[in-house]
Amino acid sequence: MREPWIQCALVDMLYMMTWRVIRMDEPNVFISGDNPVFFTDDIGLMHPDGDLSFPISSRAALHASWIPGSAELIFVPGAEYVAQEINRRTVCAAEQFLFASNEHADVDKIAKQPPPTLYPFPWW
Repeated sequence: MREPWIQCALVDMLYMMTWRVIRMDEPNVFISGDNPVFFTDDIGLMHPDGDLSFPISSRAALHASWIPGSAELIFVPGAEYVAQEINRRTVCAAEQFLFASNEHADVDKIAKQPPPTLYPFPWW
């Protein structure tokens, strides 16, 4: 079991990140999986390029990063390339199952893409 101070430090760090809700106008854009949270595990969340993404519905995803922003939760319209990158990260993080509300979601094509890169994704 981890020490409580480690968990408190993690919560404090996550709280300090800039959080955005990325909204898509089109229905059935984001896919999810059995391990839906993607974070830059190889460089760590404390790294200036560290980020975290989590699809919360087929039309919205959470994104946290160190890219400067508001202390409040920010709602932003998403672009297609942002949805593609979040889906790619979700597919790469999945262990066995993927879930898509759109029967036309080409999960096989997404799964064949290279794993997420270590450089910061150009969200904005």
